Amino acid sequence: MNELCRAGADPMVLLDGVLTRLRAHVAFDAAFISATDPATTLFSQAGIVEQLPLTMCAQWLDNEFAAEDFNKYADLYRSGSGPTTLHRSTFGRPERSVRHREVNSAYGYGPELRAAFSADSECWGAINLLRDASEADFDDDDLALVEAIGQPVAKGLRRFVLGADVDGEPYVGPGVVLLDDRGAVMSMTEHARTYLAELSHPGVEHRGTTLPGEAYVVGARARARAAGLPGPAPVARTRARSGQWLTMRADCSRDTAGVVVSTAIVIEPSRSSEMLPLFVAAHGLSPREESVLAELVQGATTAETARALQISPHTVRDHVKSLHEKVGVRSRAELVSELYRLQYAPKFTVAHRS
Repeated sequence: MNELCRAGADPMVLLDGVLTRLRAHVAFDAAFISATDPATTLFSQAGIVEQLPLTMCAQWLDNEFAAEDFNKYADLYRSGSGPTTLHRSTFGRPERSVRHREVNSAYGYGPELRAAFSADSECWGAINLLRDASEADFDDDDLALVEAIGQPVAKGLRRFVLGADVDGEPYVGPGVVLLDDRGAVMSMTEHARTYLAELSHPGVEHRGTTLPGEAYVVGARARARAAGLPGPAPVARTRARSGQWLTMRADCSRDTAGVVVSTAIVIEPSRSSEMLPLFVAAHGLSPREESVLAELVQGATTAETARALQISPHTVRDHVKSLHEKVGVRSRAELVSELYRLQYAPKFTVAHRS
């Protein structure tokens, strides 16, 4: 497993290898595994869905990003609790979980194991293993094995981001998708049609309309936030098939009585500032180094950076030197170029296996 993770393989190859190796030691009947955006824990880069019906998608995503439940990936990452099962988290009463009652059980699944893959305090992946309802829960050995692979897998996914080559030409202009009060598509601009056609996540059917999974999740999160439910911001970065990074964000409109009447999803090419969190996580930058980099991206000089951050020019130069060493460049121009490169990295891919 360590050799696979150190190879710098494409995320899809890496995730496929992880499932293949896990299957030799852990019994499971269905699985989901994905890379994640370290800034939001939303799915990114690549994902594999195995033996899970496509009809589960909308319910599963709504539960993960628009409802309260046990063992959410973001919660597992923040708590640092390691892999766990739904049976353990509910103290032997999985029926307390909405996901168990309304999604997993409805499709014949019972025991569920979940984990977030983290390295250096950043979440780079997530896994969900399921067994048939008639099977026993995952045991301590199963949890220990998944925990043991967590950091190597996270570093493997991060390594690919660091080594990705530039590919693809940038699109221009934002696209807008307008959803009704229940999340069904009402209309979209031509730019939005172009962007949506370039997304790779499987389509999610909802009330007679279909959206790629990434876009569906962002809209669902906006409606959940409008309803006062906690969770990630309704913003996600993903890759188009051309390789370009796109940023999707959503917000809800209310009538004069305060009732949500529509949701707008805006899709546009990612700005350098929006790529900063991914760049920072990939290179293990400190908070102060991130602040200095943010100033450099905007074209600030050493003196301007020092004034903005209220530190000395000498300290700024020390941080810039550290940035050069961590990123592996020799000049500020190369440093900013490396950040720009991430905006046109290889595409996001998803495989669905029946």
